Amino acid sequence: CKYADALTRQQKDIELFKRDESYRLPPDLDYDSLGAASNEEREKLRKFRPSTIGAASRIPGLTPGTLMVMLKQARRHRPAT
Repeated sequence: CKYADALTRQQKDIELFKRDESYRLPPDLDYDSLGAASNEEREKLRKFRPSTIGAASRIPGLTPGTLMVMLKQARRHRPAT
């Protein structure tokens, strides 16, 4: 199947995301440096400033790709609590 690798990778990302839904985001996370995020997504993130990745996932209009990039950046910013 042409997309089998992409689907496998996406399923793995979904499983990791579910596990990390309560991961606390740093309050000073720089949303402007999220390369995958659109201007509209960045604006929503600045407005709502979600405290967890789960809260961010419930903001309408945020894509799964943006959420994954945000989680990866948050992990680089500081260790999980």
